[in-house]
Amino acid sequence: MSGCAQLPFWKKQTEKPAVAVADVRPGAGNGQGAAAEHLAGTYDGLSVCRSELKTLQGVDAGLYHRNQAQLDNSLSRASQYIVMRPGLSTDMQNVMDSVYQAQIARACQQIHADLFASLLKQADGR
Repeated sequence: MSGCAQLPFWKKQTEKPAVAVADVRPGAGNGQGAAAEHLAGTYDGLSVCRSELKTLQGVDAGLYHRNQAQLDNSLSRASQYIVMRPGLSTDMQNVMDSVYQAQIARACQQIHADLFASLLKQADGR
């Protein structure tokens, strides 16, 4: 065997994840939006997520506020990470990018699930 087959599993990835460069300095615009765009990388459903969150506001205000707080929290933590990201090794950046992408995706999946459940409840007359 030759090439990457002999490399440890964590070294076999040769492509960097597709991420946008973001400016999240204070006063550089909406840091959460920049973090979201940067970390959305392979997860491109953030606009759908925000749209579903807005729809949830009209269906169940309590769930909207809970989910909005969770998404804002995830994006805020991602913004803080992006500030320190340039000082990390490429391997660490790849791992941590994936962690924050997963957190944002998880928050969006919860929004989707809560919206779907609320719409079903509404359709059932409950």
